[in-house]
Amino acid sequence: MTLILPLETFQLILKDVDDLKSLHSSLLVNKSWCKSTVAFIWNSPFSFDFHPKRMSKVVPILLSNLPLEIKADLKLENIPESTTFDYGWFIQKLDICALFTAVHWWLYQTYPKRILIPIMKHRNSLPPSIEIKAQNEITSCVKAIYEMILTRTKGLEKLNIISSNRLDSMCYYFMNNIFKNIFILQEAQISYSKITKMYLDGNFNFPFTELSNFTGNIMELSIMYDLQECVELAKEMVAFIVAQKSLEYLHLNLNGMKIWYSILLGLPRNSIKYLAIIPVQKIYEEKVDFTLLSQLSKLEDLHIVNFDLSLNQAECLKTIFIPNLLSLTMKLYSNRLIDDESLYPSLLKNHGRTLRKLKCNGKIANNSYYTSISSFCPNITFIWADLDSIFFTVFAFDCFKTIFVCCPGIQTITVKMTYIEGNYISKFTEILPNSLIFLSIEGEIRFDQLKQLLLYCNNDSLTVDFMYRGYSGPENIINRIKRMFEISKRALKEVKVEKGVKFIIKW
Repeated sequence: MTLILPLETFQLILKDVDDLKSLHSSLLVNKSWCKSTVAFIWNSPFSFDFHPKRMSKVVPILLSNLPLEIKADLKLENIPESTTFDYGWFIQKLDICALFTAVHWWLYQTYPKRILIPIMKHRNSLPPSIEIKAQNEITSCVKAIYEMILTRTKGLEKLNIISSNRLDSMCYYFMNNIFKNIFILQEAQISYSKITKMYLDGNFNFPFTELSNFTGNIMELSIMYDLQECVELAKEMVAFIVAQKSLEYLHLNLNGMKIWYSILLGLPRNSIKYLAIIPVQKIYEEKVDFTLLSQLSKLEDLHIVNFDLSLNQAECLKTIFIPNLLSLTMKLYSNRLIDDESLYPSLLKNHGRTLRKLKCNGKIANNSYYTSISSFCPNITFIWADLDSIFFTVFAFDCFKTIFVCCPGIQTITVKMTYIEGNYISKFTEILPNSLIFLSIEGEIRFDQLKQLLLYCNNDSLTVDFMYRGYSGPENIINRIKRMFEISKRALKEVKVEKGVKFIIKW
């Protein structure tokens, strides 16, 4: 006899289930389980984590919810006349480019004579007329589904517009010619007003002005964009960012216009918890006033990367104080600061008591930076170390020894050591703290380096990941690792490989 549980109980159980196979299995238990599970499965049906063939199965179900006249205009056949649920109502997370991929896949498989662009095929060899015809077919279908979701959803929470290499030209056409017009739909305006997460990536002509008018409740925003010399678009983007009064997470990876000062000046002071300002290329913008960071009272995670500092900006950074800062990532440059070793010590002195994660590098992350960690950051649990950038001497080892003694809670270390010889690696691994749980090697590693790391590490329990590309293949590398552990008489819990080049070892 199947146990009958209240709907609220089902929801509490299912919200913590990450395994989609388990969720799909629960559809078959009984009617109550099915009703509860559908909402979770259909919350985010389009994602590039899924195979396009799998995503494409969603398309005819959504098309069945379209009005008859739209179905007739699209000239679609073999669409279900009705469905058990109004599936558009459940969708709260939507990726437009993933939707394009799913629709393209389904149309090509269902109507191969109409959609002649094969999946994953390079299109340059196709006649323009075929490209345009397919573009119109796919775009019309995407527009119909997108409008249906906007008008039926119980509340759109997350919108992704992330460039897909396979369908860029079609996404460009949709974003530049159709997306903006959808704002006139009143139901769409209501849906946009409920969005709390938005990820924008690609050189689409984003309608930032319209987005500013209808989205004021975004809490999580990520924009990756090449502004080039688009002055008006840059102004619209800044206005859109500043319009989000409840913003907590902001990640900006921009190229082109110098707009960082305007963005910092307009950020909400009492809500930002995560801030990443990352020009795509190294940039010098003297107008940027970093003292504005001190006004972000709730900021916990700060990333400042690829800024070429003026002397005045360096002095500003030395004086800032962010009371709740837990994580700091910096990659700064300046020929003007080549002899200035006081920037990072000043920063760490001001924030050391609260900092838990630290990743700083660049030409001005030198030995003074590493000595400052042990002096000012006793509560650090994560540290990133660029061993390639420091001169490996007895002094350098003493710095790390002191860090590991003065910071007893270190659990995770990420190191870059591409050019370090094996004997130096053995010395470094011998002094690793017993508190360490996870060691990540950034970049590729040679097998002789790996051998030194594994043989000389004294930790009884540790997880190590690294990148390795060898001629012998991953299976051979795994066997060699197992033999090393047998020789050293150490217990190997697990060794596995991801995507052919990333290895993970647990002992």
